[in-house]
Formats: sequence, structure tokens, C-alpha cells
Amino acid sequence: MSETLFNTLLVASFACLYWWRDRGARFDGFFFATCLCFAAATMTKATLTAFPVILLAATAYSCLGWRRAATVLLVASVSLAALMSPWWIRNYLLFDAFVPFSTSASKNLYLGNNRNNPHAGVDWRTDAEPDVVARIDVIADERARQSAYSKAAMEYIAAEPVAFIEQAARKFVRFWNVVPNAAVYSGNVYRIISVLSFGPVLLLAVFCVLLWRRTAHALLPIYLLIGYFTLVHMVTIASLRYRLPIEPFLIVMAAYPTGRLMEAARRKLMTPRLENVQKRLADEQTAER
Repeated sequence: MSETLFNTLLVASFACLYWWRDRGARFDGFFFATCLCFAAATMTKATLTAFPVILLAATAYSCLGWRRAATVLLVASVSLAALMSPWWIRNYLLFDAFVPFSTSASKNLYLGNNRNNPHAGVDWRTDAEPDVVARIDVIADERARQSAYSKAAMEYIAAEPVAFIEQAARKFVRFWNVVPNAAVYSGNVYRIISVLSFGPVLLLAVFCVLLWRRTAHALLPIYLLIGYFTLVHMVTIASLRYRLPIEPFLIVMAAYPTGRLMEAARRKLMTPRLENVQKRLADEQTAER
């Protein structure tokens, strides 16, 4: 499983991204460190694809405007292409063709979009068409298999656009569900643990969005990341597991209103004590006089 390493590299990428932003979004060591972390994350898990370039440009726009964003878009594209080039060269030598990321993405696209999966599940045993899977999996060439899965998914989407939209809505619910989707974890104990752990984080993250509504540009990269992952899994397949990469950012967002509430509570508790101290000092001064 690549999630742990990917999540670590993604958080490191955003740490570098915000350090770079705070230093004026210049083309310095922090810029290339950000590109390096994003490239490593993309090589670990291809979900990001070319999205890091958009994140870098959006970050530059949030603090310096469109012109700087356009320049960053160009330089970031070249930098990330250079960092990804070893992977591209490896793939070209292996497949005799340009393969930018992976040869398995279309399988998830098909699993989430086929006639045997009206409920937007993620189980290959029950949520895929056995005859189609058997026919495609015997194809030896990885690129040919990817093309076949992609063609099957796109044909279904074109033939059933209403069903595609309905399934996308179900995937949105699965992705953001506060209780486990899997039947094996549907017991009350699991539901209570999930609601008490993720529920407050989600609620407080929403409060953070409201509190930062006038300075939303500061959190623009995080908003874009959350929206991107949501959209990707609405189109392909969705489950709580696929939400894990963005949960550290939701926790960071939830920390802000939590800190505000704790500070307000501290002041409320301390105010009577301060008033008592002030009153006692005043009484002592009056007695001395």
C-alpha cells in the first residue's frame, strides 16, 4: 500500500508550498523543493497527475496576481517535467511509448462506471461485469488493457449519462461519509467511533471556511486539493480510504476554530479571577488609605 508514503510526501509538498508562498513565491530553493516533493508524491501515487502545476500557479496568483501565476505555471511545468523525466524514460524503454503516469488508472474508471455497478461500489467481485473483465484481463499489453478499460467506461458513460451523474452523487456521499461504507464495518461501534472522530473534524473545518471567508486566498491551495480529490473520486471510485490524503489538511483547518474556542473559553474562565484579583487589590489599597 502506497498511501502512507504518498500522504507524507503530499503534506511535505504543502509545507514547502506555504514556505515558498511566505517567502514571496520566488524562484528559489523553496520553489524547487516544492517541485521535488510534488514529483516524488506523483511517482508514489499517480492520482495527482499534472495537478501540482495548477497548485503552484494558484498559490502564486493568491499572493501576486495573474502575471506571476502565468510565469510560475510555465516554470513549474518545465521543472516538474524535468523531475518526472526518469519515470517517463523508464516507461518509454519498457512500453516503446510515452506513458506519463501509470497504466492502471482506467481500471478504476471502469469499475466506477459500468452497468453492473449501479450503487457505486468498489468490489471487483460484485461491482464489475465478469465477461468484460475476463475479456480485457487476458490482454498481455498493459497499455492495450488500459485502453480497453477506458473504452468500456467511456462507452457506458456516453450511453448512460443520467446514470453516470447519479453514480457520481453516490460517490460524493461515499467519499464524504461520516460512517464506514463497508458492510463489515456497519455496526454501531464503528459508526460511533467514526462519527466522534471524523464528525467534529469535518464540522470544525467547515467553520474554518466560514471564519476565513474574507481571506480565502490564503487557503486556496488546500481548497483546490480537497476539490480535486473529491472530483477525481466522483468520476472513478470512492470510499473513505481515498479521503485519507486530504484528512491532514481538514485537521489543520479544524485546529483554527478549535483554538479560537479554547481561547474564548480560557478568557471566560480567567475573567472572573482577574476581576476578583483587581477587587482585592482595590480593597487593600482602600484599607491602607
